[in-house]
Amino acid sequence: MAEILRPGNAGSNTAADHISLVKLVLDHLPGQKTCPSKSVLVRTDTAVGTHDSLEFLTKRGLSYSVGWMLPYNTPELYRQLSDLGAWGPADDTNGQPCDGADVAELTGVLDLADWP
Repeated sequence: MAEILRPGNAGSNTAADHISLVKLVLDHLPGQKTCPSKSVLVRTDTAVGTHDSLEFLTKRGLSYSVGWMLPYNTPELYRQLSDLGAWGPADDTNGQPCDGADVAELTGVLDLADWP
């Protein structure tokens, strides 16, 4: 476990702080100081969703999952997903379809050209 204490007025999108924290965490994982790999998954919320932070994770060869705010055109994106037939049944924790729940991958209809 690693932590960085910051002042209460520290900005949420401070890439330097997020990068420092990831480095501290990696230092505590066996074998990661010399050979980080895609077997490490960094999960985070929107605060780390900056170009600098994600470029750092990409260059280190780390996998990552970043929570993201939905864009203003989300209703149009949902229509595109429906047109593509991208929706499928969502599974519960036992791998069984959840009654009345569907899931779709939004990445393919987002403009991510500027992101790593």
